[in-house]
Amino acid sequence: GINAEYGASRRLTNVKNDTTQALSETKAVVEERMTNVKNDTVDEFEYLTQKTGEKLVEAMSSVEKVKDDMAEKAVHVKDTTVDALSAAKDKTVEGLTQAKDKTIEVLSNAKDVTVDTVFACCRGNTSKARRSQKRNCSDSWSSS
Repeated sequence: GINAEYGASRRLTNVKNDTTQALSETKAVVEERMTNVKNDTVDEFEYLTQKTGEKLVEAMSSVEKVKDDMAEKAVHVKDTTVDALSAAKDKTVEGLTQAKDKTIEVLSNAKDVTVDTVFACCRGNTSKARRSQKRNCSDSWSSS
């Protein structure tokens, strides 16, 4: 009786103590592993956040560089266009000035020839050459 009860009770107590100890050890291992996983996750998240931030900074830098390049090219295009238009204006002014000068020269020569012809026709010179000139003048005046 009593020894058997005592032996059974003792064995139950040992099983309970062993189970409690095993659960305690298991809990400690699980807690340690969970802490490690949590720390690893936090570290990984911080690493990824840092890398993402670096990539964003790089991307923004690239965007700024492209923007600066475009602005630089736009200024160059504007300068080139202004230069081309200025040169075209200068050539046009030069061409118009030459055309004006040539027109004045042609008109001046035409005026001189016309005045000379009118004077030659209208002068009372009786030489044969002048009469011939006069007749030519009369013909040309009457034909016009």
